[in-house]
Amino acid sequence: MNSKYLTKTLHILFACMWLGTATSVVLLQCARGWSDKCQELAALNSNFALMDFALIIPGAMGSLMTGFWICKTTNWGFTRYGWVIAKWIITLSGILIGTALLGPWQMQMVKLSSLMENALDASLSYNLIRTLFTLFGFLQVLLLVFTVALSVRKPWSKRLFSQKENQALEQRKGATA
Repeated sequence: MNSKYLTKTLHILFACMWLGTATSVVLLQCARGWSDKCQELAALNSNFALMDFALIIPGAMGSLMTGFWICKTTNWGFTRYGWVIAKWIITLSGILIGTALLGPWQMQMVKLSSLMENALDASLSYNLIRTLFTLFGFLQVLLLVFTVALSVRKPWSKRLFSQKENQALEQRKGATA
């Protein structure tokens, strides 16, 4: 198999892993993210954290690395097309949201749910963290869906080159002629 196709295939698989698992966590958090039994609540949060470490983080990092490789080795480049720039911004934003907010909130929910003696007495901080986690998780899923749409539609054409870039391009054309 051609390395170009292998890289694109891996890129799609990593993106599916990230998007699919993030969507699953948000949906499960909304539908089944609560239990009146403390042990079940702690198990739910531990399983959500496992999904994060086993699937979301590797999917996000794999998507980032294969995206970098695709930009480096194809004509798309890093800044030539507006849709590629948008994908970079969204991907990095999604990773930052996960690293700065979702990951710490997930670990805090694991910690708080394992300390509870009675799930009915859930602390205000646990409920706030769970709500924020679900909202920001949903935001991240929307961003990832938009990224997939950008990959399919490629809505923005080439950016206009600066004078320096045009001169460098003309010099390369002249050198190869």
